Amino acid sequence: MKRLLPLALLVIGSNALAQGCDYRPAPHQELTAAKATGLPLVLAGKEKLQLGLVEQPELLLHSGDLLIARYPDGHSLAHHPMTQQELGNAGLGTPAQQVRLLFGDDSAATPEAREWVFAMRQAMDLCGDKASLTPYRIDGIELFAWRTSQDGKPYQVFFIPDGEQVHYLEVRGPAAFADKVLAGVHRRPPKP
Repeated sequence: MKRLLPLALLVIGSNALAQGCDYRPAPHQELTAAKATGLPLVLAGKEKLQLGLVEQPELLLHSGDLLIARYPDGHSLAHHPMTQQELGNAGLGTPAQQVRLLFGDDSAATPEAREWVFAMRQAMDLCGDKASLTPYRIDGIELFAWRTSQDGKPYQVFFIPDGEQVHYLEVRGPAAFADKVLAGVHRRPPKP
């Protein structure tokens, strides 16, 4: 699976900052988590989150912090916790702070941070009609859904802040499959 964001800044030309960007942060949409379906995956982190893998994957690979699930119909998902450097500017705080700055209101940001935010939004096609970003709250869990396409196929990434870290969940497949994955994000039930 490709990690798109670190490479995104390489695509930006030197004149990117001269162009305008009509991206405006949207308000969070409230969703009620559906009943978890499929094999539960516990995500290590402060919030004790869990993800339902929708259905039994054909292939499940796990190595360190990386997990990849591939399904018989060709859909897939991959998960890993993001590092500070992965978004391209570790000087702007923790991964959770960087994601909230990138997808939220940057009006109070420093000039350096605003330059980074603008460049990242351009690279992620959030300034035009090629991609969309929807912020959600699912039973109190904050989540940002970035939807675009790669090679003409639907491509979604869910950024889930969890304490200071961010869960990066990449979903390849149609919107209906991605929506099932999205609905499968839950807080892990307390142990009896």
